[in-house]
Amino acid sequence: MIADINIAPFTDVILVLLIVFMVTTPMIYRSSIKIALPQVTHNQQPVESKDINVSVTSNGEVYLDNQRYN
Repeated sequence: MIADINIAPFTDVILVLLIVFMVTTPMIYRSSIKIALPQVTHNQQPVESKDINVSVTSNGEVYLDNQRYN
């Protein structure tokens, strides 16, 4: 007589545990993360943007707004 071990019930239990952990883990992380978002005031002026031109020649010279940079 050869005794065979039936692993089908064991596999079912493992798969159910895996599903339970996959469902509950995101819920645990969502409730534990506290994020302090920045507050916006409506009376601030928008920041002005300025274009900056950077050029690199084939010789390796770098120009910043048409002025050579060393």
